Amino acid sequence: MSGYLDRQGNYYQGDRQGEDAAVPDRPSSQCVWNGVAWVPDIVAIRASTLTLVREAREVVLNRLAGIGFAAMAAGDTATVQRVLDARTALLGITTATPVATAPDEATLRAALVMVYVGIKTAAGPALDKAFQDFRL
Repeated sequence: MSGYLDRQGNYYQGDRQGEDAAVPDRPSSQCVWNGVAWVPDIVAIRASTLTLVREAREVVLNRLAGIGFAAMAAGDTATVQRVLDARTALLGITTATPVATAPDEATLRAALVMVYVGIKTAAGPALDKAFQDFRL
């Protein structure tokens, strides 16, 4: 079975419309036609990957907020500062240079892991519980 590309480059299956180009089946919605073959679309891959990262990040940020409030109530300014630093770093994880410049999916995932591990390590063992369920 095959599909077609309309003049704007949109892929569809079904009955051919006019002069639209016949192409092999698209292997996934995260692929684009380069004129010869379907190739991974880093823009689509980046968007879906970063959406998952943002969702996971919200869980960590909520846990950090709880730890930070408890530390503030206890007068533990060192922990409060670590929480604030971790929060700032997590908010920037999707725009960190290695993540923003990753040219493909494997490099993007490796960059996210590298940045995340750096944030978790800098936060220290006292904040490990906040990070425990974050999955990339």
